Amino acid sequence: MKYAIIAAGEGSRLREEGIEVPKPMVSLRGEMLIERLIRIFKSQGTEEISIIINAHSPELKEYLEGVIRRDSSINLIVKTTPSSAHSFYAILNHSCRPFEELCLTTVDTIFSEEVFKSYIDDFNSRKDIDALMATTDYVDDEKPLWVRTDERNRILEFSSCQKSERALVSGGIYCLRKKALSVAFDAMEQGVERMRNYQQMLVEKGCEVFAFNFGKILDIDHAGDIDKAECFLESQNKRVLCIERAERFSAGCEQKDKRLFDLVCQALEKRGMRVYAVGEDFLSKEELQQADCVVSMARSEAATDMLNEVCQAKIGVINSPEGVRNCSRARLNTLLQDMGIAIPRFVVVNRGEAALDCVKGLEDCSSWWVKRADAQTMCAGDVVRSRSEKELAKLVEEMFARQIDQCLVCEHICGRLVKVYHIAESEFLEYFFPSADKFSDLENISGNFPDISKEFLKQLSDKVAKALKLEVFGMDLIQTKEGKFYVIDVNDFPSFSDFAPKAADVISDKVTGLCKQIRK
Repeated sequence: MKYAIIAAGEGSRLREEGIEVPKPMVSLRGEMLIERLIRIFKSQGTEEISIIINAHSPELKEYLEGVIRRDSSINLIVKTTPSSAHSFYAILNHSCRPFEELCLTTVDTIFSEEVFKSYIDDFNSRKDIDALMATTDYVDDEKPLWVRTDERNRILEFSSCQKSERALVSGGIYCLRKKALSVAFDAMEQGVERMRNYQQMLVEKGCEVFAFNFGKILDIDHAGDIDKAECFLESQNKRVLCIERAERFSAGCEQKDKRLFDLVCQALEKRGMRVYAVGEDFLSKEELQQADCVVSMARSEAATDMLNEVCQAKIGVINSPEGVRNCSRARLNTLLQDMGIAIPRFVVVNRGEAALDCVKGLEDCSSWWVKRADAQTMCAGDVVRSRSEKELAKLVEEMFARQIDQCLVCEHICGRLVKVYHIAESEFLEYFFPSADKFSDLENISGNFPDISKEFLKQLSDKVAKALKLEVFGMDLIQTKEGKFYVIDVNDFPSFSDFAPKAADVISDKVTGLCKQIRK
């Protein structure tokens, strides 16, 4: 297959913003835009690369002539054109023989090299289609060309406004076969001056035109886009392993946890990262060793043991295995108490101990909560309320009968339940008042309560994050009518309820930052 690069633009916006070199010679991570595309196309075993530049860039012309002296497969066209469509027509007219297949792109299109290879492989394997258009759901263009597709990703329409729920725009990379290329000559004859109008003509002429989603594609239109592109290229080769929570640890939240996991994976892919997903029960040391960064919802002992080894090897993990283990109730309450965070009074009862002997310091409580202390809640029986000493002893024995070796007994605090979600070292903090607890018979009470200060919740959340060494977590608070707050539970990597899309973006931002510090 042959390739072509449209590099004939004036780059006026870049010049106005202080970029003196022609746009094709803008450097990203030590490599010029034009140089990068030539390298990528050559890696696909191209027969020929046609490059069109304008007549007002002698510096660029001199550079490319030097490249041509070393590589005869490059064909240079020097012509000033009024638009990218005219540049496309000039490339077609300049060729001695009609193109059978052509991959065309503008010079400032920045994409993942790995995704590009998959794109070319897909086009080569589908001989029955006329065109395969790069698309992106990362919309950062001033005047995007929106794409509407069917369930097979066949393109139904190109338009200047969004006409479907799916946010998808043209990415400026085109793989074209003879029928699609012949439409270009029709467009030329009809005076079509914009590539977007040519693309719509392909659909109207009955061509088989399909979309290939690149995830993220950037254009260099402004000076600020250079930094964005360099960050993108820096992250695109990073391998992020996402570990999905086993359903037994998502009791009552299976679909919500799954939704958050998928949103995080999608957000990372949009940032150009290579995302690999695995369930915690299928995790292997080999996968961890190949990762640059890990996003983990895992809670099993086997998974946290493997993750602990990874942390020692200086690979970033969100959340850390230590933070996950700190959420088991015996450790959780002790750490929060040591940090001076208000929690209900509690005692830990070990197998073989008499519950009533252990709770003598809590005789003045109106009722107690009995919770498994060795882990987080996995079923309704892991958190139960007792309203009498006789019932308390019975509930503790029932937990021991379920092979739970340690129970936590704590006082019941009267107040309203507040659920808080926080991502450490970020501004993300959301809270709401659930109607009832997911497992227990705790129902939210009505009445007058003091207003809640979000600043106070942020300070409390930061303190909890520090105590437990957590980054992504939720917590349950009880607010009394006097305005005091007690932490009654902390959940590593919660589902984030209705705040999941926003949380996924913030988590992905944290991963991007973490990847900048990794060993590779």
